[in-house]
Amino acid sequence: MRSDPSFLVARAEPGAEARWTIRAPAVGIWVDPPDEGRVVGTGSPVGKLSRLGRHLELRLPELPPGRVCRVSSQRKVAVGYLDTLFHLLPIELADGSPAGEFGSAGVTAAAGSEAAAWSVVAPTEGVFYRRMEPNAPPLVDVGSRVRIGQTIGLIEVMKTYNQIVFGGSGAPAEGEVVEIRVSDGDEVKAGQVLVLVRG
Repeated sequence: MRSDPSFLVARAEPGAEARWTIRAPAVGIWVDPPDEGRVVGTGSPVGKLSRLGRHLELRLPELPPGRVCRVSSQRKVAVGYLDTLFHLLPIELADGSPAGEFGSAGVTAAAGSEAAAWSVVAPTEGVFYRRMEPNAPPLVDVGSRVRIGQTIGLIEVMKTYNQIVFGGSGAPAEGEVVEIRVSDGDEVKAGQVLVLVRG
């Protein structure tokens, strides 16, 4: 089966909660939708659209990062052209200011007094680990230098360990870890700041 990228249609909705409505780009069956509360941004994969024996990989267009607010809890949904798939709610940083750019690693530009720092955020909820193995040294400490693509931690979800890497659109090529906001074994939520890196 062929897999072609297909960018979704996004419409801004005015109001107190400035959210985006994400709509289907064509008629088909939407499968493997993102989980409720997941943090996604520009280019994030958000399922597939099955139509006429083909599977189109769906990706978000250029948008601010946000949390998925699902319209349906089903994992397979018949949709029409421009049907609403889900809403994208703006995420907030720990200090309450709007998040900046989001990359595949879940990196956002910090605001306010942390303007020169980048926040590496959890892309999903789970248990955060600072080490690859229980007796191994931490992947990063305060003062560690990190580069794009470098693993800074793991998040365990249902016995699956996902590497959290530094990087993303606009992130500095290299930086210094200036703060680690979670401890080894802490439960974290999607969008929660894990590590601050200053370029």
